[in-house]
Amino acid sequence: MIALKNVSKNYDGFQALDSVSLEIPPNVVYGIIGKSGAGKSTLVRLTSLLEKPDEGEIYFDDRRVDNLKGDDLLKCRRQFGMIFQHFNLFSSRDVFGNVAYPLEIAGESKETIKDRVFELLELVGLADKATRPISKLSGGQKQRAAIARALANRPKFLFCDEATSALDPQTTASILKLITDIRDKAGLTVVMITHQMNVVRDACDYVSVIDGGKVIESGTVKDLIGFPKTQIARDFVSTLGSSEEKALKTAPSNSIVCRLHFGNDAAAKPVISQLIRDYRLDANILSGAIRLVGEQSLGELTLELIGSADDLAAAVRKLRSQGIAVEELPRD
Repeated sequence: MIALKNVSKNYDGFQALDSVSLEIPPNVVYGIIGKSGAGKSTLVRLTSLLEKPDEGEIYFDDRRVDNLKGDDLLKCRRQFGMIFQHFNLFSSRDVFGNVAYPLEIAGESKETIKDRVFELLELVGLADKATRPISKLSGGQKQRAAIARALANRPKFLFCDEATSALDPQTTASILKLITDIRDKAGLTVVMITHQMNVVRDACDYVSVIDGGKVIESGTVKDLIGFPKTQIARDFVSTLGSSEEKALKTAPSNSIVCRLHFGNDAAAKPVISQLIRDYRLDANILSGAIRLVGEQSLGELTLELIGSADDLAAAVRKLRSQGIAVEELPRD
């Protein structure tokens, strides 16, 4: 567990953090979200013991750590790994050399380093890239190498400071999945610093919203998205794409995302359940609405349909034969 108690930090008269209290449970992905200048980077620097607070206390597993010095401080710092937005890899070293660096600093033997580095490269999907120069890696591969390096000394805590901000949406999704998989396998506590609400939605269990150096809202991600209490939180939630947009990015190849438009007659029939039975399809309802126009009800339903190409085509023909307009949405 990580606990901050009334932590404050001032830089030349600017109050970066103002009496922040926060508890991060073990073995979760905890999001810290805020706009630029809100205090996120200061929070991660203090929590990772790179700086000391002006006031307040920081605890790791019930042990106060903000007052540590010398060897005790260095030993404590080895309990966490850091992942950054721009990777911070050594261009003079290949992938192996970058992942090996923390182990070299810790004084591990060459054999131990070799075994650990290849174990980590296998974990992050770079086993065949050990000798590749950093300049020859894609953005996603660089971040995977950075994750492997951060895990080298078997940390208990992993800090991700805007770790996906420089990546495209598809690569972001793969990196977030990798981080959550590693959390599950290694039993890590992950702290995700971000300004992207989709990162919180897709990877985090809990979240705190920070603004003006203060934590203004905390709770589960489900509660924040479903019931935001502050305007800042509502603003972040409003940036989330619709379920349709997400489905179009993540839908498997044996699926279609389609929008159905229907009138009174079709609205009264069990169209979807019949479709599933007749054509061996799986169906995910993404959104729906019924609007009253005059005395007629007009319905709109967006579905992700999963099945064989033949069954999908037959199902669309069946819908259209029943007078239902079917609009197949293009993938990104």
